[in-house]
Amino acid sequence: MAHKNLLSDKIIYRTSTFVGAVVNCSYDFFADQTYLSSMHTFKKKLLLLFVLLIGQQLWAQPKTEFYNNYIVRFKSLAITEMERTGIPASIKLAQGLLECNAGRSTLAVQANNHFGIKCAGGWSGPTFYLRDDDKDSDGNLIESCFRKYNDPESSFVDHSEFLRDPKKVNRYGFLFNLDRRDYRKWANGLKQSGYATEQRYADLLITIIEEYQLYRFDMMTAGSQSNPEVAQSGIIVNNDTKMVLARQGETLYGIAAQYDVSVKKLLSYNEGIRTANEQLTANDRVYLQKKKRFFRGRKLWHYVQEGETMYSIAQLYGVRLSKLYSRNRMTQGSQPAVGERIKLRWCIKKADRPRLSTEKPREQPVRPPANITADEGHDDKLQMILDREKYDENYEFELPGNNNQPSTPDKPKPPKEDPPEPTATYYTVLDGDTLYGIAKKFNTTVDTIKALNNLNHNNIKKGIQLRVK
Repeated sequence: MAHKNLLSDKIIYRTSTFVGAVVNCSYDFFADQTYLSSMHTFKKKLLLLFVLLIGQQLWAQPKTEFYNNYIVRFKSLAITEMERTGIPASIKLAQGLLECNAGRSTLAVQANNHFGIKCAGGWSGPTFYLRDDDKDSDGNLIESCFRKYNDPESSFVDHSEFLRDPKKVNRYGFLFNLDRRDYRKWANGLKQSGYATEQRYADLLITIIEEYQLYRFDMMTAGSQSNPEVAQSGIIVNNDTKMVLARQGETLYGIAAQYDVSVKKLLSYNEGIRTANEQLTANDRVYLQKKKRFFRGRKLWHYVQEGETMYSIAQLYGVRLSKLYSRNRMTQGSQPAVGERIKLRWCIKKADRPRLSTEKPREQPVRPPANITADEGHDDKLQMILDREKYDENYEFELPGNNNQPSTPDKPKPPKEDPPEPTATYYTVLDGDTLYGIAKKFNTTVDTIKALNNLNHNNIKKGIQLRVK
Protein backbone atom coordinates (compact mmCIF):
# COMPACT_ATOMS: atom_id res chain seq x y z
CA MET A 1 0.00 0.00 0.00
CA ALA A 2 2.53 2.59 1.11
CA HIS A 3 5.06 4.10 -1.26
CA LYS A 4 8.35 2.29 -0.86
CA ASN A 5 10.76 4.49 1.08
CA LEU A 6 14.24 4.96 -0.30
CA LEU A 7 15.56 7.44 2.26
CA SER A 8 17.05 4.86 4.58
CA ASP A 9 18.68 3.03 1.64
CA LYS A 10 20.24 6.30 0.50
CA ILE A 11 21.63 6.87 3.98
CA ILE A 12 23.17 3.39 4.07
CA TYR A 13 24.55 3.75 0.54
CA ARG A 14 26.11 7.16 1.15
CA THR A 15 27.55 6.10 4.50
CA SER A 16 29.04 2.90 3.08
CA THR A 17 30.48 4.82 0.13
CA PHE A 18 32.10 7.29 2.46
CA VAL A 19 33.53 4.64 4.79
CA GLY A 20 34.74 2.57 1.84
CA ALA A 21 36.55 5.54 0.36
CA VAL A 22 38.27 6.28 3.66
CA VAL A 23 39.32 2.65 4.12
CA ASN A 24 40.60 2.36 0.55
CA CYS A 25 42.44 5.63 0.87
CA SER A 26 44.16 4.53 4.08
CA TYR A 27 44.88 1.01 2.79
CA ASP A 28 46.40 2.23 -0.46
CA PHE A 29 48.60 4.67 1.33
CA PHE A 30 49.98 2.37 3.97
CA ALA A 31 50.07 -0.83 1.93
CA ASP A 32 51.92 0.52 -1.04
CA GLN A 33 55.31 1.86 0.02
CA THR A 34 55.80 3.55 -3.35
CA TYR A 35 53.42 6.32 -2.21
CA LEU A 36 55.90 7.28 0.50
CA SER A 37 58.23 8.61 -2.20
CA SER A 38 55.51 10.57 -3.91
CA MET A 39 54.33 13.52 -1.85
CA HIS A 40 52.25 14.67 -4.77
CA THR A 41 50.15 11.52 -4.72
CA PHE A 42 49.95 11.68 -0.93
CA LYS A 43 48.54 15.20 -1.12
CA LYS A 44 45.98 14.05 -3.67
CA LYS A 45 44.88 11.30 -1.28
CA LEU A 46 44.51 13.75 1.59
CA LEU A 47 42.59 16.15 -0.63
CA LEU A 48 40.23 13.35 -1.65
CA LEU A 49 39.64 12.44 1.99
CA PHE A 50 38.99 16.09 2.86
CA VAL A 51 36.49 16.44 0.02
CA LEU A 52 34.66 13.32 1.17
CA LEU A 53 34.42 14.63 4.72
CA ILE A 54 33.09 18.00 3.57
CA GLY A 55 30.66 16.31 1.18
CA GLN A 56 29.33 14.11 3.95
CA GLN A 57 28.68 17.16 6.13
CA LEU A 58 27.05 19.10 3.30
CA TRP A 59 24.79 16.13 2.52
CA ALA A 60 23.68 15.70 6.14
CA GLN A 61 23.07 19.37 6.88
CA PRO A 62 20.26 20.03 4.36
CA LYS A 63 18.37 16.97 5.57
CA THR A 64 17.91 18.51 9.02
CA GLU A 65 16.95 21.84 7.48
CA PHE A 66 14.38 20.26 5.15
CA TYR A 67 12.97 18.15 7.98
CA ASN A 68 12.60 21.15 10.30
CA ASN A 69 10.94 23.21 7.58
CA TYR A 70 8.49 20.38 6.90
CA ILE A 71 7.66 20.08 10.61
CA VAL A 72 7.07 23.82 10.97
CA ARG A 73 4.81 23.84 7.91
CA PHE A 74 2.61 20.86 8.76
CA LYS A 75 2.63 20.59 12.58
CA SER A 76 -0.62 22.57 13.01
CA LEU A 77 -2.38 20.42 10.41
CA ALA A 78 -1.12 17.24 12.11
CA ILE A 79 -2.43 18.47 15.49
CA THR A 80 -5.81 19.37 13.96
CA GLU A 81 -6.09 15.93 12.36
CA MET A 82 -5.09 14.32 15.68
CA GLU A 83 -7.97 16.09 17.44
CA ARG A 84 -10.38 15.16 14.64
CA THR A 85 -9.43 11.52 14.19
CA GLY A 86 -7.19 10.40 17.08
CA ILE A 87 -4.09 9.69 14.96
CA PRO A 88 -1.05 11.03 16.88
CA ALA A 89 0.46 14.15 15.35
CA SER A 90 3.92 12.66 15.88
CA ILE A 91 3.03 9.57 13.83
CA LYS A 92 1.52 11.58 10.98
CA LEU A 93 4.51 13.94 10.79
CA ALA A 94 7.01 11.07 10.99
CA GLN A 95 5.20 9.16 8.24
CA GLY A 96 5.21 12.26 6.06
CA LEU A 97 8.92 12.85 6.64
CA LEU A 98 9.72 9.21 5.91
CA GLU A 99 7.34 8.49 3.04
CA CYS A 100 7.96 11.62 0.95
CA ASN A 101 11.41 12.66 2.19
CA ALA A 102 10.05 15.84 3.80
CA GLY A 103 7.99 16.76 0.75
CA ARG A 104 10.81 16.34 -1.77
CA SER A 105 9.86 13.03 -3.40
CA THR A 106 8.52 12.90 -6.95
CA LEU A 107 5.16 11.75 -5.63
CA ALA A 108 4.91 14.69 -3.22
CA VAL A 109 6.12 17.33 -5.68
CA GLN A 110 4.04 16.26 -8.68
CA ALA A 111 0.99 14.67 -7.02
CA ASN A 112 0.87 16.27 -3.52
CA ASN A 113 0.81 12.70 -2.18
CA HIS A 114 2.79 12.72 1.08
CA PHE A 115 1.90 9.23 2.35
CA GLY A 116 2.28 7.01 -0.70
CA ILE A 117 -1.40 6.03 -0.79
CA LYS A 118 -2.28 4.09 -3.94
CA CYS A 119 -5.48 4.20 -5.99
CA ALA A 120 -7.05 1.06 -4.51
CA GLY A 121 -10.13 1.34 -2.31
CA GLY A 122 -12.62 2.91 -4.70
CA TRP A 123 -10.55 6.00 -5.47
CA SER A 124 -12.26 8.07 -8.19
CA GLY A 125 -10.09 11.19 -8.05
CA PRO A 126 -7.01 12.20 -10.10
CA THR A 127 -4.19 9.66 -10.44
CA PHE A 128 -0.44 9.64 -10.88
CA TYR A 129 1.66 6.72 -12.17
CA LEU A 130 5.11 5.89 -10.83
CA ARG A 131 7.30 2.78 -10.67
CA ASP A 132 7.24 1.39 -7.13
CA ASP A 133 6.98 -2.26 -6.12
CA ASP A 134 4.12 -3.58 -8.29
CA LYS A 135 5.08 -6.33 -10.75
CA ASP A 136 3.43 -8.00 -13.72
CA SER A 137 2.85 -11.74 -14.10
CA ASP A 138 6.45 -12.16 -15.30
CA GLY A 139 7.89 -10.44 -12.24
CA ASN A 140 8.81 -7.21 -14.04
CA LEU A 141 8.29 -3.87 -12.31
CA ILE A 142 5.36 -1.90 -13.65
CA GLU A 143 4.04 1.58 -12.92
CA SER A 144 1.82 1.82 -9.83
CA CYS A 145 -1.28 4.00 -9.61
CA PHE A 146 -1.13 6.59 -6.82
CA ARG A 147 -3.72 9.08 -5.64
CA LYS A 148 -3.19 12.67 -6.71
CA TYR A 149 -4.36 15.67 -4.66
CA ASN A 150 -4.88 19.37 -5.28
CA ASP A 151 -2.79 20.29 -2.24
CA PRO A 152 -0.77 18.63 0.56
CA GLU A 153 -3.53 19.35 3.09
CA SER A 154 -5.90 17.05 1.19
CA SER A 155 -3.27 14.32 1.38
CA PHE A 156 -3.08 14.67 5.19
CA VAL A 157 -6.87 14.45 5.53
CA ASP A 158 -7.18 11.51 3.12
CA HIS A 159 -4.44 9.68 5.02
CA SER A 160 -6.63 9.89 8.14
CA GLU A 161 -9.71 8.70 6.26
CA PHE A 162 -7.70 5.88 4.69
CA LEU A 163 -6.81 4.51 8.13
CA ARG A 164 -10.36 5.08 9.45
CA ASP A 165 -12.11 3.52 6.45
CA PRO A 166 -14.86 1.22 7.84
CA LYS A 167 -13.86 -1.41 5.27
CA LYS A 168 -10.40 -1.55 6.87
CA VAL A 169 -11.57 -1.74 10.48
CA ASN A 170 -10.25 -5.30 10.81
CA ARG A 171 -6.85 -4.12 9.66
CA TYR A 172 -6.37 -0.71 11.27
CA GLY A 173 -9.27 -0.47 13.73
CA PHE A 174 -7.25 -1.60 16.76
CA LEU A 175 -4.92 1.40 16.36
CA PHE A 176 -7.65 3.79 17.47
CA ASN A 177 -7.95 1.98 20.80
CA LEU A 178 -4.33 2.88 21.59
CA ASP A 179 -3.31 5.90 23.65
CA ARG A 180 -2.57 8.66 21.15
CA ARG A 181 0.40 9.69 23.32
CA ASP A 182 2.03 6.26 22.92
CA TYR A 183 3.81 6.76 19.60
CA ARG A 184 5.80 3.53 20.04
CA LYS A 185 2.67 1.36 20.10
CA TRP A 186 1.27 3.26 17.12
CA ALA A 187 4.47 2.81 15.13
CA ASN A 188 4.61 -0.92 15.87
CA GLY A 189 0.87 -1.21 15.21
CA LEU A 190 1.26 0.28 11.73
CA LYS A 191 4.02 -2.21 10.96
CA GLN A 192 1.95 -5.08 12.40
CA SER A 193 -1.06 -4.11 10.26
CA GLY A 194 1.01 -4.28 7.08
CA TYR A 195 0.90 -0.57 6.27
CA ALA A 196 4.42 -0.78 4.83
CA THR A 197 6.59 -3.64 3.58
CA GLU A 198 9.80 -2.17 5.03
CA GLN A 199 10.77 -4.44 7.95
CA ARG A 200 12.31 -1.53 9.88
CA TYR A 201 9.29 0.74 9.38
CA ALA A 202 8.39 1.02 13.08
CA ASP A 203 12.00 1.65 14.13
CA LEU A 204 12.43 4.31 11.45
CA LEU A 205 9.31 6.14 12.62
CA ILE A 206 10.37 6.00 16.27
CA THR A 207 13.86 7.25 15.42
CA ILE A 208 12.46 10.26 13.54
CA ILE A 209 9.96 11.05 16.31
CA GLU A 210 12.62 10.99 19.01
CA GLU A 211 15.32 12.76 16.99
CA TYR A 212 13.02 15.69 16.17
CA GLN A 213 10.98 15.51 19.42
CA LEU A 214 7.73 15.12 17.49
CA TYR A 215 6.08 13.57 20.56
CA ARG A 216 5.66 17.06 22.01
CA PHE A 217 2.93 17.76 19.43
CA ASP A 218 0.86 14.85 20.79
CA MET A 219 0.29 16.92 23.93
CA MET A 220 -0.83 20.09 22.17
CA THR A 221 -4.20 21.31 20.99
CA ALA A 222 -5.12 23.02 17.75
CA GLY A 223 -5.11 26.78 18.16
CA SER A 224 -3.41 26.78 21.57
CA GLN A 225 -1.18 29.40 20.00
CA SER A 226 -0.03 30.18 16.50
CA ASN A 227 3.61 29.29 17.15
CA PRO A 228 4.03 26.88 20.10
CA GLU A 229 7.28 27.65 21.83
CA VAL A 230 9.44 24.66 22.76
CA ALA A 231 12.68 25.46 24.50
CA GLN A 232 15.78 23.27 24.46
CA SER A 233 15.16 22.60 28.17
CA GLY A 234 11.93 20.76 27.33
CA ILE A 235 9.64 23.62 28.35
CA ILE A 236 6.46 23.85 26.27
CA VAL A 237 4.23 26.93 26.16
CA ASN A 238 0.52 26.06 26.14
CA ASN A 239 -2.17 28.74 26.47
CA ASP A 240 0.61 31.26 27.23
CA THR A 241 1.73 29.17 30.22
CA LYS A 242 4.98 27.22 30.61
CA MET A 243 4.73 23.48 31.19
CA VAL A 244 6.82 20.31 30.88
CA LEU A 245 6.05 16.66 30.18
CA ALA A 246 6.91 14.38 33.06
CA ARG A 247 8.98 11.23 32.70
CA GLN A 248 7.69 7.90 33.99
CA GLY A 249 8.09 7.74 37.78
CA GLU A 250 9.24 11.36 38.10
CA THR A 251 8.08 13.44 41.09
CA LEU A 252 7.55 17.15 41.67
CA TYR A 253 10.75 17.25 43.72
CA GLY A 254 12.84 16.49 40.64
CA ILE A 255 10.92 18.94 38.46
CA ALA A 256 11.15 21.67 41.11
CA ALA A 257 14.92 21.25 41.34
CA GLN A 258 15.41 21.17 37.57
CA TYR A 259 13.35 24.28 36.79
CA ASP A 260 13.92 26.26 40.00
CA VAL A 261 10.25 26.37 41.02
CA SER A 262 9.12 25.65 44.58
CA VAL A 263 7.26 22.39 45.23
CA LYS A 264 4.50 24.37 46.94
CA LYS A 265 3.87 26.39 43.78
CA LEU A 266 3.90 23.30 41.57
CA LEU A 267 1.25 21.69 43.79
CA SER A 268 -0.93 24.80 43.52
CA TYR A 269 -0.51 25.05 39.75
CA ASN A 270 -1.30 21.35 39.16
CA GLU A 271 -4.42 20.72 41.24
CA GLY A 272 -4.68 17.01 40.52
CA ILE A 273 -1.29 16.12 42.02
CA ARG A 274 -1.86 15.39 45.71
CA THR A 275 1.68 15.19 47.11
CA ALA A 276 5.18 16.02 45.96
CA ASN A 277 6.12 12.33 46.34
CA GLU A 278 3.45 11.15 43.91
CA GLN A 279 5.01 9.29 40.99
CA LEU A 280 3.91 10.76 37.70
CA THR A 281 3.04 8.92 34.50
CA ALA A 282 5.02 9.48 31.32
CA ASN A 283 3.89 12.63 29.47
CA ASP A 284 1.80 13.98 32.35
CA ARG A 285 1.54 17.75 31.99
CA VAL A 286 3.15 19.71 34.80
CA TYR A 287 2.69 23.49 34.69
CA LEU A 288 5.52 25.70 35.92
CA GLN A 289 3.31 28.78 36.08
CA LYS A 290 -0.21 29.58 37.20
CA LYS A 291 -2.65 28.52 34.52
CA LYS A 292 -5.00 31.00 32.85
CA ARG A 293 -8.60 31.71 33.80
CA PHE A 294 -9.84 30.67 30.36
CA PHE A 295 -8.56 29.14 27.13
CA ARG A 296 -7.12 31.77 24.79
CA GLY A 297 -7.15 29.67 21.64
CA ARG A 298 -9.86 29.50 18.97
CA LYS A 299 -11.67 26.57 20.49
CA LEU A 300 -14.73 27.36 22.62
CA TRP A 301 -16.01 23.89 23.53
CA HIS A 302 -14.39 20.59 24.46
CA TYR A 303 -16.36 17.37 23.96
CA VAL A 304 -15.61 14.85 26.70
CA GLN A 305 -14.03 11.59 25.61
CA GLU A 306 -13.76 8.25 27.40
CA GLY A 307 -11.39 8.40 30.39
CA GLU A 308 -11.22 12.21 30.57
CA THR A 309 -11.80 14.15 33.79
CA MET A 310 -12.20 17.83 34.57
CA TYR A 311 -8.57 17.87 35.73
CA SER A 312 -7.25 16.26 32.54
CA ILE A 313 -9.26 18.76 30.48
CA ALA A 314 -7.92 21.65 32.57
CA GLN A 315 -4.36 20.39 32.00
CA LEU A 316 -5.00 19.89 28.29
CA TYR A 317 -5.99 23.52 27.75
CA GLY A 318 -3.92 25.20 30.48
CA VAL A 319 -6.99 26.45 32.40
CA ARG A 320 -7.38 26.61 36.20
CA LEU A 321 -9.51 23.73 37.43
CA SER A 322 -11.64 25.91 39.72
CA LYS A 323 -12.47 28.25 36.82
CA LEU A 324 -13.39 25.33 34.58
CA TYR A 325 -15.82 24.08 37.24
CA SER A 326 -17.40 27.49 37.84
CA ARG A 327 -17.77 28.32 34.14
CA ASN A 328 -19.66 25.07 33.61
CA ARG A 329 -21.69 25.37 36.86
CA MET A 330 -20.39 22.07 38.20
CA THR A 331 -19.54 21.28 41.80
CA GLN A 332 -15.90 20.63 42.67
CA GLY A 333 -15.02 16.95 42.31
CA SER A 334 -17.90 16.06 39.97
CA GLN A 335 -17.10 14.64 36.53
CA PRO A 336 -18.87 15.14 33.20
CA ALA A 337 -20.36 12.26 31.24
CA VAL A 338 -18.78 11.10 28.00
CA GLY A 339 -20.03 13.14 25.04
CA GLU A 340 -20.93 16.24 27.08
CA ARG A 341 -19.39 19.56 26.13
CA ILE A 342 -17.29 21.70 28.45
CA LYS A 343 -17.05 25.45 27.86
CA LEU A 344 -13.48 26.76 27.84
CA ARG A 345 -14.28 30.46 28.29
CA TRP A 346 -17.30 32.48 29.50
CA CYS A 347 -20.08 30.98 31.61
CA ILE A 348 -22.93 28.74 30.57
CA LYS A 349 -26.58 29.00 31.58
CA LYS A 350 -27.90 26.84 34.38
CA ALA A 351 -30.00 24.86 31.94
CA ASP A 352 -26.90 24.05 29.89
CA ARG A 353 -24.88 22.48 32.70
CA PRO A 354 -23.13 19.34 31.43
CA ARG A 355 -24.66 16.04 32.44
CA LEU A 356 -22.57 14.37 35.15
CA SER A 357 -21.20 10.85 34.91
CA THR A 358 -23.49 9.89 37.82
CA GLU A 359 -26.65 11.12 36.08
CA LYS A 360 -28.91 9.35 33.61
CA PRO A 361 -28.55 10.20 29.90
CA ARG A 362 -30.77 12.93 28.49
CA GLU A 363 -33.47 12.09 25.99
CA GLN A 364 -32.04 14.70 23.64
CA PRO A 365 -28.21 14.48 23.57
CA VAL A 366 -26.28 17.74 23.37
CA ARG A 367 -24.95 18.46 19.90
CA PRO A 368 -23.76 21.57 18.09
CA PRO A 369 -26.22 23.44 15.81
CA ALA A 370 -26.38 22.28 12.21
CA ASN A 371 -24.48 25.19 10.71
CA ILE A 372 -21.91 25.66 13.47
CA THR A 373 -18.90 23.42 13.97
CA ALA A 374 -17.94 22.18 17.41
CA ASP A 375 -15.07 24.64 17.58
CA GLU A 376 -17.12 27.75 16.83
CA GLY A 377 -20.13 28.20 19.12
CA HIS A 378 -21.48 31.66 20.05
CA ASP A 379 -19.85 34.95 19.26
CA ASP A 380 -17.40 35.75 22.07
CA LYS A 381 -18.16 39.50 22.35
CA LEU A 382 -21.92 38.96 22.46
CA GLN A 383 -21.47 36.19 25.01
CA MET A 384 -19.30 38.47 27.17
CA ILE A 385 -22.06 41.13 27.22
CA LEU A 386 -24.73 38.57 28.07
CA ASP A 387 -22.63 37.02 30.83
CA ARG A 388 -21.79 40.38 32.36
CA GLU A 389 -25.38 41.57 32.19
CA LYS A 390 -26.60 38.42 33.89
CA TYR A 391 -24.02 38.04 36.63
CA ASP A 392 -22.99 41.65 37.41
CA GLU A 393 -25.73 43.47 39.34
CA ASN A 394 -24.11 46.90 38.72
CA TYR A 395 -23.88 46.43 34.96
CA GLU A 396 -26.19 48.60 32.87
CA PHE A 397 -26.46 48.23 29.14
CA GLU A 398 -26.77 51.76 27.68
CA LEU A 399 -28.25 52.23 24.26
CA PRO A 400 -26.46 54.69 21.93
CA GLY A 401 -27.93 58.23 22.02
CA ASN A 402 -29.89 57.71 25.25
CA ASN A 403 -30.51 61.19 26.83
CA ASN A 404 -32.80 59.98 29.63
CA GLN A 405 -35.83 61.56 27.84
CA PRO A 406 -38.95 59.46 27.47
CA SER A 407 -39.25 58.25 23.97
CA THR A 408 -42.38 58.19 21.89
CA PRO A 409 -43.47 54.62 21.42
CA ASP A 410 -43.24 53.42 17.88
CA LYS A 411 -46.27 52.14 16.10
CA PRO A 412 -46.25 48.38 16.03
CA LYS A 413 -45.18 47.02 12.69
CA PRO A 414 -46.88 44.00 11.20
CA PRO A 415 -44.79 40.90 11.83
CA LYS A 416 -42.67 39.78 8.93
CA GLU A 417 -43.21 36.33 7.58
CA ASP A 418 -40.38 33.96 8.31
CA PRO A 419 -38.45 33.03 5.19
CA PRO A 420 -39.05 29.45 4.10
CA GLU A 421 -36.49 26.98 5.39
CA PRO A 422 -34.10 25.67 2.75
CA THR A 423 -35.01 22.30 1.32
CA ALA A 424 -33.05 19.50 2.92
CA THR A 425 -30.78 17.44 0.68
CA TYR A 426 -30.28 13.73 1.35
CA TYR A 427 -27.78 11.21 0.02
CA THR A 428 -27.86 7.40 0.12
CA VAL A 429 -24.48 5.93 1.08
CA LEU A 430 -22.90 3.70 -1.55
CA ASP A 431 -20.30 0.98 -1.19
CA GLY A 432 -16.89 2.56 -0.51
CA ASP A 433 -18.25 5.98 0.49
CA THR A 434 -16.63 7.95 3.33
CA LEU A 435 -17.82 11.08 5.09
CA TYR A 436 -14.83 12.91 3.68
CA GLY A 437 -15.71 11.92 0.11
CA ILE A 438 -19.40 12.77 0.56
CA ALA A 439 -18.51 16.17 2.06
CA LYS A 440 -16.32 17.00 -0.94
CA LYS A 441 -19.04 15.87 -3.36
CA PHE A 442 -21.62 18.25 -1.84
CA ASN A 443 -19.19 21.09 -1.07
CA THR A 444 -19.66 20.86 2.69
CA THR A 445 -17.67 19.59 5.70
CA VAL A 446 -17.53 16.34 7.64
CA ASP A 447 -18.47 18.16 10.88
CA THR A 448 -21.57 19.68 9.25
CA ILE A 449 -22.78 16.28 8.01
CA LYS A 450 -22.19 14.75 11.45
CA ALA A 451 -24.11 17.58 13.10
CA LEU A 452 -27.03 17.32 10.66
CA ASN A 453 -27.32 13.58 11.34
CA ASN A 454 -26.46 13.59 15.05
CA LEU A 455 -23.40 11.39 14.46
CA ASN A 456 -20.62 11.10 17.03
CA HIS A 457 -18.43 8.86 14.86
CA ASN A 458 -17.28 8.60 11.25
CA ASN A 459 -18.44 5.05 10.51
CA ILE A 460 -21.17 4.90 7.85
CA LYS A 461 -22.77 1.87 6.24
CA LYS A 462 -23.96 1.23 2.72
CA GLY A 463 -27.65 2.00 2.23
CA ILE A 464 -28.17 4.52 5.03
CA GLN A 465 -29.53 7.95 4.14
CA LEU A 466 -27.60 11.04 5.25
CA ARG A 467 -28.74 14.63 5.24
CA VAL A 468 -25.96 16.64 3.58
CA LYS A 469 -27.58 20.12 3.43
